[in-house]
Amino acid sequence: MPNTFEIKILQQPDSLATAIANKFVTWDNARDKWYRNAKETLENLYATDTTEIYNQTREFDNCTHIPKITQIRDMLITYYLDAMFSLPDYVEWEPYSAETVAVDKKNLLKATMKQMLQDSDFKPVIRELVEDYVDYGNAFATAVTVKSNRYTGPKAVRIDPLNIYFDPLASSFKNSPKIIRTIKTLGELMADAEDLPDDAAVYKKALQKAIDKRNSIYNTIATTKAENIVDDVCRIAGFDSWSTYYASDTVELLTFYGDLYDIDKNKLYRNVRIVIMDRCSVLINEPIADYGMKSNILKAGWRDRKDNLWSMSPLDNIKGLQFMVDFLENKRADIFNFISNPMWLTKGDVEMPEYLYPGCHIGVDTDGDFRTIAPDATALQADLYIDRYMTQMEEMAGTPREAMGFRTPGEKTAFEVSQLNTASSRLFNEKTRKFEIEMLEPLLTLMMTMYLSDGARTVKVKTVNEMGATIFKDVKLSDLSADGRFVAIGSSTYTEKSRLAQTLLQIYNSAIINDPLVADYFDPKVIAQAITYTTGLDKFDGILKPNARTDAQLSLARAQEINQQQLEEEQVRGLMNAEQGIM
Repeated sequence: MPNTFEIKILQQPDSLATAIANKFVTWDNARDKWYRNAKETLENLYATDTTEIYNQTREFDNCTHIPKITQIRDMLITYYLDAMFSLPDYVEWEPYSAETVAVDKKNLLKATMKQMLQDSDFKPVIRELVEDYVDYGNAFATAVTVKSNRYTGPKAVRIDPLNIYFDPLASSFKNSPKIIRTIKTLGELMADAEDLPDDAAVYKKALQKAIDKRNSIYNTIATTKAENIVDDVCRIAGFDSWSTYYASDTVELLTFYGDLYDIDKNKLYRNVRIVIMDRCSVLINEPIADYGMKSNILKAGWRDRKDNLWSMSPLDNIKGLQFMVDFLENKRADIFNFISNPMWLTKGDVEMPEYLYPGCHIGVDTDGDFRTIAPDATALQADLYIDRYMTQMEEMAGTPREAMGFRTPGEKTAFEVSQLNTASSRLFNEKTRKFEIEMLEPLLTLMMTMYLSDGARTVKVKTVNEMGATIFKDVKLSDLSADGRFVAIGSSTYTEKSRLAQTLLQIYNSAIINDPLVADYFDPKVIAQAITYTTGLDKFDGILKPNARTDAQLSLARAQEINQQQLEEEQVRGLMNAEQGIM
């Protein structure tokens, strides 16, 4: 009789690895409903026909997918980014003490932040996070230190929502432990270890030990029949069994962040980062650097759930409407096909031609008859319902009305149009600001804190002086320490500018400004400043200048006078030359 054994006996897992693996399985099961919902959302976004979404057989001719949900998704991402980055300087320094109110220090901090974000390619990462914010309803990010010839410092990094796990019933995401799953090949893992500095000898030793254990398990499994392995079920990277997993070169790494209690050793690990391999070997066990962010992993959720940390996406509640749009469109198209190419009902002896055409002859006997079987044509009115459902999808997702050029029926005054636009965009503005508060501002704070932690280093910062010239200044990072924080002002300014622009337009289109007594109270200089601010023209240096029109007219008059003098002189010289030629 062949020997049987359990896979865990072969693995001989470390107690910490077992605790982390158990948490991973529990949290994976807890988010199963969210995962299936996210997968369904992606299917709707990238489908080209309905058979890819609804897993149904083609009962009729048409299977068209109208990608309305995809259009809404693209519009939301575009306008979220446009609102957040509506200003060249979308980050402002907010001081907490009188020391940091100084203009020079404030400008230096802002210049350092701006250069750090440019050098670290910050905006492309934010775009990825906004896409996750819309697609999944959850965006996760952290910051890591990178070193290159061009830039050394913190860099924002997106965390795939499908690869992060945490307790959904925790009091807050910040306090909940997290696990990030990474799938690599053995070659990638060994290459990463070789690129590490020499002081990473402990990690290299632990990795080699884990690989030796893995090879030993593979050799044992290879010489043993698979049916003799108990509990051979495996859920790693699509593998259905531990046998196939160990036979491949795929490696699963689980990285734990937070507090963990080791029952076997009766020891509490506080705010640590632990990396395990194959759910049995510990590679890294180290404290997390304290930057005031606990695990230094941030989350932004579009719509928060009650007592559940997995947030909802703006697309979740409109997938049912997307189904109705596709269903009605294809049913309407199928019925139109039946009308344009009808079925024929014959009675008695009927001589049908080979094909039907206008003016064709059909012969029938005395008792014969033929007619078409036509469906009810009222189904062709489905377009009315389709339009209504698509409008509801736009409203429920919080798409800004002016972005799509919407206008409700009926004549309205300029004030009424402005009021409707402002009210319809409140959901959009609130969700944009929510992302800035939960993700953008904490991420900026984390990156700057990491940047300033290396206070002994001196960096070159690009600034612009009062004359508009670009200069590079050597700045010691320790000199930038200040009591305050960076805030994102993009979406707030975006909303404010839109409202002020509408107000200015209403005033100049009303009878109020035509009253001379009222108009005399408005300062033209301030009005000009308001116009350049709301239109974004203030980014051009020197666009506002006292008496600029008068100066321009004077310069034009001078140029015309000079040109006239030159013309007259040329005419005189021409006459003189002509006279000399005659003489």
